[in-house]
This record gives sequence, C-alpha cells and structure tokens, in this order.
Amino acid sequence: RINLTGAPQEWLDPSSVRITFDVTNRSDTKVVQPITGPWAFFSRVSIRILGTLCEDLQQYGLTYQVFSNGLTVDARQREMDLSFGGIIDGDQREQPEHIPASETRNVTMNLLNKLFSGQNKHLWLSAMGPIVIEMVLADASVPCKLGEHSAVVPATDNTPLVPAIQRTNEWKLSNCFCMGNVLDLSPDLINAFTKHLEEGKSLPYSFGTYATVQHAIQRPADFSVNQSRAFSKLNTTFAVFSQPRSPFDSEVSYFPGKVPSDTMYSLEEQYDNLETYISLGGTRYPQYPTQKLAHHRLYYVSALGKLNSDVHTPGTKMQAWRHDKMVLGWDMEKAHSGSGAAFSGISTRNGDLLTLFCKNGPANASKITLINHFEVIARISAAGCDLLD
Repeated sequence: RINLTGAPQEWLDPSSVRITFDVTNRSDTKVVQPITGPWAFFSRVSIRILGTLCEDLQQYGLTYQVFSNGLTVDARQREMDLSFGGIIDGDQREQPEHIPASETRNVTMNLLNKLFSGQNKHLWLSAMGPIVIEMVLADASVPCKLGEHSAVVPATDNTPLVPAIQRTNEWKLSNCFCMGNVLDLSPDLINAFTKHLEEGKSLPYSFGTYATVQHAIQRPADFSVNQSRAFSKLNTTFAVFSQPRSPFDSEVSYFPGKVPSDTMYSLEEQYDNLETYISLGGTRYPQYPTQKLAHHRLYYVSALGKLNSDVHTPGTKMQAWRHDKMVLGWDMEKAHSGSGAAFSGISTRNGDLLTLFCKNGPANASKITLINHFEVIARISAAGCDLLD
C-alpha cells in the first residue's frame, strides 16, 4: 500500500507516475527470468481517493499484458528497457534479462490505472489525499521461471520441439515506492482553487477504467457467458482464452488461439471457424456474427482505436496472434475508438443483459476473461470524493 500526499502547493503530473521496486533472486545456484514485464508480479491493483474506491483492476497482470500486446513494437521495447531490460523476440514475446543467482534488479513500472495514464489533469494531492495505491502480489509461482531449459515439450500440431522452462518461486520484492513529477503552484492559484471548493463546487476528473471478470467454460466449442455488471458508458470489450495452467506456461502471457505457430494461412476449415458476437438485449455487436480470424483481427484492431493509423500498428503480428496471443475485441462506442470523443459508449443500465456468444473456440480452453473498458468521473469537493460510473 502506497499513500500519495503532498503540501497544498504541490500538484502531481499523472503521466509521470511509476512504481519502482527491487526483484531479488533467492536461489544461490540458478538464474531466474521473469515471464514478462513487472506487471506479472501483481494480481490486483486498486486506487482510492479520500476513501472512495475509484479503480479496482483484478487479474491485473493478464489485463496489463492484453494492452501491452496492443502497443507498437517500439513502445513494448521501451517498457522492457525501463524494467528488466531484454528484447521482444521474433514471436513477439517479452524476453526479460535473467537475474543471476543471489542478485537483485531494480525495475520501474507504469500503472495501467487510468487515473494516472488515461487523463492529463494534474492531481491536487492535499485535496485528494491520501491517494492510496493498493497492490496485491500474484501467486509466488506465476511471474518467474528458472532461466534454464528443464524439459522439452512434445511436438504438437506440427510445431517444432521447444524447450520448456520450469516455473519457480525463488524471488522476493523489496524497496517499493512511487515516483512522479510535482508542480508547485503560486499562492494566488492555490487560494483560487481553495475558494472554488469552499463554495461547494467540485473538481471533476474523467477517465476510462477497466472491469475484469473471468468465467470458467465447460465446452470451448460452444458457450455463452454473461456480464452482470452494468455500465453507464461502456466503450469496448476485450476477451482472452486460457488453457489449464502447467509448470511451463502462464495465463498471464499465453492466450491460446486457433492456428499452429508455423502456419500463416491455413487451408483447414477447423482453424478458421471461430464465431463470436455480443448481444445486448435485442442488439448484436456486430450485427452479423464474426466468423473468420481475419475479421476477428479487424475488430480487435478497431477496438484498440488503431484501425486507420499508419504508425500505431499493434506489436503482435497476425501469426503470433493466431497462435498464442489472441485477443478478441468489440468497439461499443458511437464514435470510433480512435476519434478521442468522450462518453460515446453505450449504456447497459436499462436491464438488458450483456452476453458473449462463442462457437468453435480454441481447443482445451478452460476459462475466458472479459475486460470491459468504461468511463467514470471522480468529483473532488470539500465533502470528499464521489464516483459517477
């Protein structure tokens, strides 16, 4: 738990906020390698302003990885350089540097929470404080693996033999704190803002945040799941599949798809028959079910707001996306996601149930995770903080 406080003249630049901590390899003999960036070490991150819960991101490592995969290759490499170091390999997977036996690495991590990364208004620390950041650690065996090949996974679907790497809990975190830039305002401006609040007015902060829910599925070939929570402005919905965990992979970074990794274009219909759509009352999104992987990719890029961008191409190429990086997306906004228009999402508060229907999902998938992106407004006043969602 980190409490952000400050003097009356101090305003925090939200875009500069990063969490930093030390990761120590507790093994005396073996090297340790994180499975991905520092976000894999956390399972839940929440933000409270004046005691009001404003953001609560569950399945944090998985949710962060979903949007990390949507960044450009250069942006993903930047985050890698600011954390463990390493590279984005040819399969678009993060390969952090190994941590030698008994050594420590200091890393920094951007927060996915949109109070910091999704809006540009400075935060008045004394009026909003303490802003409390609560971070829950993931299971000990989730974020790291031994940096040695400990087994070989048998070949499947004509894929080559690949060295498997055993998971490990030989790590610990320490010296965690928050970094950020603070702007000092003049006394005249501080008096003006103070008077504004004393007159019963408020300071509104509007930003998007995420609600993540995971469902167990018994029949991946044909199922439906419901989203029970209602939203005033739902912008986009993303979905990823998970297979049963093994000592060699992680649902944080492995999102099973439909096609073997060495098959760019498959002529076999079984690999290109995934069918999905979202239903809200009597309305379908899209109007006709999506039935081909190329169409799913189209809607995913559209939901990211990058469909017509020449420079913001997702860093996960189609081949890796089909195999083990598949993320499905649906844009629910009235204005497209890349337009920058605010509050154009749909309302699900009229009693209609939001349902995802899927046919011919990835084989052996046991869970599906829905990530809903929606708009909220946090209003800061002399009485405290209230949240409009």
